[in-house]
Amino acid sequence: MLDSFWLWPFLSGLGAAVLLGLAGASLFIRSASVQGLAIAQGAAAGGILATALALPILPVAFLLAGGIYWWIQYAARLKSERILLIFLLGGALINALLANTAHLHTSADRWLAGDIYYVGQGDAFWLLILSGLTLVLAPLLRNVWQKSQLAPDCYGSPLTVLQRLPEALWLLCVVVLSSYLLGLPASLFLLLFPAWLSAYWSRGLSPFLWWSIFLSVLLFLLAWFTALWFDQPFAPVLILGGCVCFLSVYATYRLTMLVRVYFR
Repeated sequence: MLDSFWLWPFLSGLGAAVLLGLAGASLFIRSASVQGLAIAQGAAAGGILATALALPILPVAFLLAGGIYWWIQYAARLKSERILLIFLLGGALINALLANTAHLHTSADRWLAGDIYYVGQGDAFWLLILSGLTLVLAPLLRNVWQKSQLAPDCYGSPLTVLQRLPEALWLLCVVVLSSYLLGLPASLFLLLFPAWLSAYWSRGLSPFLWWSIFLSVLLFLLAWFTALWFDQPFAPVLILGGCVCFLSVYATYRLTMLVRVYFR
C-alpha cells in the first residue's frame, strides 16, 4: 500500500491543504493575504534560479522567499500596491530565466503548473515533519493569531519580533513547501480562497480556523477526484471547480432569499 503510485501524492496534497487553510487564515486575520502572493512567487523564482545555478532547490527557494517576507514584514512595511509589484518582478525573473536557459522548463512546470501526481515519499516526508511541527507550535501560533485579529475577541499586548518569529518561519515553510508540491496556482488558491469564504460566517478565531481548514480540504478532495476521473491537470480543476461551486452556492442562496421575500 505504501508503494502505491497515488498514495503519497494524495497524502501530501491533503496535508498541504490543511496547512494552507491555517496559513491562509493567519494571513487574512492580519489583512495580509496579498503577502502570500509575493512570498509564493519568490519561492517559485528561487526554485527556478536554483535549478539554473545547479544549487539545492528548496533551500534557495526558502532563502529568497524568506528575504522577501522579511523585507515586506519588518524592513519596509510595504503597501499592497508595492507588494504586488514584487509579485510581478518575481514573474519577470522567472520568464527571463526561462527565455535564456532551455533546460529549466521541467523545473518551471513543477512550480508554475504543479505535478502533484508525481510527488514521492521523500517530498511527503518533509510535509510530515512540518505537520508535526505545527502540532507542537499550535499553542504559540494560536496566541499570535489571537493578538493579530482585525476584530479581536481576545485583546493582548503588542507582539515583539521574537514572539512573531516562530509563526513567521512556520508560515514561510508552509508557503514554500506547498508551492513546491502543489504548484504556484493551486497553493495560492488554497491559501487565499478558503479563508476568504470562511470569514463570511465565522464568529471568533476557532470557528474561523476550522472552517478555513475544512473548506481547503473539501476543495482539495473535490479537485483530486474530479481531475483523476476526467484525466485533467489538478490546479485548473481546483481553481475552476472551486469558483464554480462558490458561484453555484451563492446563486442558490440569493435565489432562496428572493423567493422568501416574494412569498413573505
